[in-house]
Amino acid sequence: MFNKASGASAFLTDAPILWQNALINFLYIMYFAVEKKAFLWYNTCIYVIKDRESLVFSDIFFLYVFLPLFLICYFAARNTKLKNAVLIVFSLFFYAWGEPVWVGLLIFSSVFDFLNGRFIDKHKDEKIAVLGVIVSCAVNLSILGVFKYSGMIVDGINTLLSLSLPVPDFHLPIGISFYTFQSITYVVDVYRKKARAQKNYFGYLLYLSMFFQLVAGPIVRYNTVAREIENRSVKIHEFSDGILASASANSARASRIS
Repeated sequence: MFNKASGASAFLTDAPILWQNALINFLYIMYFAVEKKAFLWYNTCIYVIKDRESLVFSDIFFLYVFLPLFLICYFAARNTKLKNAVLIVFSLFFYAWGEPVWVGLLIFSSVFDFLNGRFIDKHKDEKIAVLGVIVSCAVNLSILGVFKYSGMIVDGINTLLSLSLPVPDFHLPIGISFYTFQSITYVVDVYRKKARAQKNYFGYLLYLSMFFQLVAGPIVRYNTVAREIENRSVKIHEFSDGILASASANSARASRIS
């Protein structure tokens, strides 16, 4: 059912078949989403209007609306800069779907460590460059600590000292651990000269906010994707294989739900 091209000549020969397979694999995802009744379309519409939660890859809205629109816009873009713009817009929308307020925190982290990277790059081979690493670690870990552990700390103080201090009840921003540590690794790698500082802010924002890894990880080192941010190409057989892998993962999830 699924053909795989091997080598340049086979790729060119089988290109029409590969596009068919990509479409079949995409429909495969649709089938399992509906067949296993993970969500009902009616309930999804009510959910979209009334009670938005964070988007996940198995949502009907993601599969039938967000993903097709993203793919259309992405492949309609003629160059890498436009493709990056599409990725950023859809990534921020994806992140803001359940909690729009925390987009500000994500953008703050991206601006803060983009500037830290530029500072370190400007003062490379100088002792003052380490200040960028120290400030980045201090601020990022402090923000993470406030959201993840402030309630536990205040509750412990109340218990030990018999106080009644108000316990913070922050709703943990989606993916904050992933993008916080990913941002720190970028600054550290620039300082250690294992990565070049990104000169374009939007390139760094893309690195930090890509929706397909922001929510569930893994943490990606900047040097791993630096070249692809600036220049990349999409191969049809890789696109087809990616959709098949996604379909398999969604079918397994749907089977567990049912």
